[in-house]
Amino acid sequence: MIRIVDLPTKARQALSAHDWAGAFQILKVVTETSAPSADDLDALAQAAWWLGRLDESVDAYERAHQEFMASGRIDGAVMSAIYLSYDHFNKGDFAVGAAWHARAARLAERIPDSPAAGYFDIIECGAAYRGGDLARCLALASRVEQLGEHHRDPTLSAWGIHWKGLVLVRQGQVERGWRLLDEVILDVWQRRMHPLWAGFLHCNTIQMCDDLGDPRRGWQWVEITERWLANVASGPLYPGICRMYKANIMRERGTWPEAELEARRVLDELETRHISTAARAYYELGEIKRLGGDADAAEELFGQAQANGFDPQPGLARLELERGNLDTALATIRRALDGARDSLARARFLPDLVEMALASGDRDAAAAASEELSIVANTYRSPGLTASAEAARGDVLLADRDSNAALSAFREAGLLWSDLACPYRAAQCRRRAGEAHRALGDEQGARTELEAARDVFARMGATPDAQRCADLLSRRSHPAGLSDREVEVLRLVAVGLSNKQIAAELRISQHTTARHISNIFAKLTVSSRAAAAAYAQKHGIA
Repeated sequence: MIRIVDLPTKARQALSAHDWAGAFQILKVVTETSAPSADDLDALAQAAWWLGRLDESVDAYERAHQEFMASGRIDGAVMSAIYLSYDHFNKGDFAVGAAWHARAARLAERIPDSPAAGYFDIIECGAAYRGGDLARCLALASRVEQLGEHHRDPTLSAWGIHWKGLVLVRQGQVERGWRLLDEVILDVWQRRMHPLWAGFLHCNTIQMCDDLGDPRRGWQWVEITERWLANVASGPLYPGICRMYKANIMRERGTWPEAELEARRVLDELETRHISTAARAYYELGEIKRLGGDADAAEELFGQAQANGFDPQPGLARLELERGNLDTALATIRRALDGARDSLARARFLPDLVEMALASGDRDAAAAASEELSIVANTYRSPGLTASAEAARGDVLLADRDSNAALSAFREAGLLWSDLACPYRAAQCRRRAGEAHRALGDEQGARTELEAARDVFARMGATPDAQRCADLLSRRSHPAGLSDREVEVLRLVAVGLSNKQIAAELRISQHTTARHISNIFAKLTVSSRAAAAAYAQKHGIA
């Protein structure tokens, strides 16, 4: 029979072995049958957290904080305040989370050269990084690394290096940054880091892969994280966060049913525990539904994402575009761009702005967005960003009727997406290549590309895209290089509608309508509505 006085030691051994259930059972006995120390309560809180028993974890951390304060152990009080802040923020209790963060900040100031102050600085690094203050993040990271070296704390040292790596990547020094990010994984695999903080590190790194539009590297890091989790024997939180990223990459890889299953598991596990991850899972589900053609379900899911604090862009803007609400789509994507903190964040939305600006007839705005995206791609040298930039450049070239150059751009983008195992995006490039072939008068080439794209879309369940390819296959190109939207506008001009009436009919602004008519006149080399109507009659458009 184990004596009560031996239980804390055995609990520490269980914690070191990541036997969270064993540690929890032992420490529950200690805290219920004796006067527990602050360390006992802190250990109980950790074990409960890993098991997903968050209410019990919070209760134990609060009790530990009181004991640490009563015994004058400010370092322990800082750490428990940090964990309480994190847990309350995750549950959506933002006011309580902010209060605990403020408590941690005030106490950390009293022991500025302690490890606990270093851990608080890790959190402050994150706030500076997300706010775009990279200089402050870098300064804090150096301090964290120095504290880690001084106190021989490998977790602090690793996090200082990690934040430096993220900042370097964000600044465009991608190779240097990734060398640091990859190096830190050694500390994780050698089990030198505190497992809770090792998990945060994994999440940050996978998020950077997503920011760079690099699903191949992202998938590698998901696999690394899953292997680490198998050794940690974690509860629901970290596997759920990893599963959300996995769902995102599965969607890019075209395995939509599996991606949907992963996203729904995230909601089952984390909807009340980690609302930011649950919000992103709602967004992933919304994108899957949108791509499959279920617009109503997509709208509802995007609304759930937004209600939980995640801006559902560019999916919501694309949904508006697909519903024919072009002006709303443009306004939405421009708001998203305005809210992006830097050029890398803007890159997520620029391809959509190119497409929407061209649909509205605003060639200059599309060209400017395409050029900006190319600059970002050249800075970060990410294959996904490069593919997006090439496809956007092709769209502008096709609108400018430089179809040979457009075809080359679409082919390059398609090859890059294929190499990244992103079949949906590669098929989009083939569909665009088909339109370029048609503009060149190569009908056989157009049909080959459009049929290939249609078949990929059909296999994936991308019903709207498959139908778009079928529609393109069922008709030949429009005369004079007119776009689908310009043909719609010209038909309405031909029957005598005013700009105001056309705008109402097509659910676009009068400004957009006027721009379309100006572009139509230029392409038809006419100067009046009557001449344009006559052209439409002659060529079977009206």
